[in-house]
Amino acid sequence: MGVFILPFFCGFDFGTSNTVVTLISSDDGNTEISNSHAEVPAKVFSDSSLLFLPDSRPYAQRRYVGQEAVDEYVRSNMNGRFIQSIKSILPDSDFLFTIIFEKRYTAPDLVAMIIRSFKNRIEDFLGREIDAAVFGRPVRFSNVDDEDSLAQERLCKAAEKCGFKDIALQYEPVAAASRYAMDMKVETTGIVCDFGGGTTDFSVIRLERDRSIKALASHGVRVGGDDFDGRIMWHRIVKYFGYGTVYESYGHMLPVPVHIFRTICRWERIAFLKTLQYRDDLKYIHNGAVDKLAIKRLMSLIDEDLGFSLFQAIRAAKHRLSDSDTAAVRFFERGIELKERISRADFGEFIAEELANVNRAMNETLRLAGVQKAEIHTAFLTGGSSLVQVLRDAITRDFRDAEMLYDTDRFNTVSLGLAIQARELQKAV
Repeated sequence: MGVFILPFFCGFDFGTSNTVVTLISSDDGNTEISNSHAEVPAKVFSDSSLLFLPDSRPYAQRRYVGQEAVDEYVRSNMNGRFIQSIKSILPDSDFLFTIIFEKRYTAPDLVAMIIRSFKNRIEDFLGREIDAAVFGRPVRFSNVDDEDSLAQERLCKAAEKCGFKDIALQYEPVAAASRYAMDMKVETTGIVCDFGGGTTDFSVIRLERDRSIKALASHGVRVGGDDFDGRIMWHRIVKYFGYGTVYESYGHMLPVPVHIFRTICRWERIAFLKTLQYRDDLKYIHNGAVDKLAIKRLMSLIDEDLGFSLFQAIRAAKHRLSDSDTAAVRFFERGIELKERISRADFGEFIAEELANVNRAMNETLRLAGVQKAEIHTAFLTGGSSLVQVLRDAITRDFRDAEMLYDTDRFNTVSLGLAIQARELQKAV
């Protein structure tokens, strides 16, 4: 770990929805760089997004990363190839490559574009190269061992493509526990609950009097905020696009194929339907459909690349349910007009299966740690989905006697913890 001998230490949290890189100083405190070096920010934060636009030159293309990709996608009226949730393809063994404007990209290629963008920004701030970092990873990229190993291999390969030579990995909830330990004054046994966009992870930890942390067990499940958005789409929105309707084909009334509606429940997969074959199929279905308007909406959703903005509306309603008992999904764009009100109770029913999977992962973490629920004194909730009230309510019910600690900087906690662990690795050399 020799190359960790730096005046600064780097924690790299490549997330499903957002990516955060945090730098801390090399002193014994927990000072972030912005406190001691005003010209260097403590962290770089942005969306984990990519946008490819065609260029007038042959075989050329323009690429945008992070918030710039989101802004340009909206500014260009949803043109180009927009990719989010790239982390979710890391364990997908069926994903070998994709062709974007006649160029071939593997999973490490796509991830490397995001890592390189953040690395360049950090190096511009520091005026020097960074080739060492601790990268976060979920406890389980996938419930299948081979896919989990593949995801880690691809993440490391992407980092290496960007010039990182000294790469360490740490479970994201364990990293969050390192940040959590900074504010604790007494010995305690706690559980860290990291609710992300693509995964949910748990770590049972023991905080000692000297603020050192012992991770007793970690476990996770591939369930996150993106899944919750998809359940709202499935239960309340797909009906606007023809789910449940039928069409006439050679004298028979047939249902519109359900796999189309399963596909549009993940907005990043809607582009898979934008092919000549699907366009012809949907035109045929539209001609014989009982509800032609619904199929027209479906065709517009696909052809006009409206999935991103529709799911922004779904996500906004989900967020409002954290503060209100009801919220409405409102979407009025390019001939599609819908307003669907849902309650917090409805939402809880929609994601019941996901909540059950999360609960099983939590119980398995406790079992692996050899700790009973009554022995948990504190529960620390972090991650972008930690504001979802039904998740908070579930954790509160499970740990009635524990102190609930809600992360006030839920997007920075893991990356800061990873940077702290990078410094601890140096101390151990």
